[in-house]
Amino acid sequence: MGDRLQSRLSLGQLRQLGRAAQALSQSQAGRLTASDLIRAGAQVNDVKIPLEVTKAAASCGALREAAGVQGG
Repeated sequence: MGDRLQSRLSLGQLRQLGRAAQALSQSQAGRLTASDLIRAGAQVNDVKIPLEVTKAAASCGALREAAGVQGG
């Protein structure tokens, strides 16, 4: 996911996403999931960020794993 986000978002957008994810991770114990990262992206006032985060998660199968769906 990281490589795709890095290639599709600007440095400023990545920083915004990072700040939102950091704030979310401080309110939760443990690692951030793909769903958490999508939720963090939705908190940023830039429509491209949640779109690219969701596309990156879907491209690597993280959304299926978050939903508990088995690959086939």
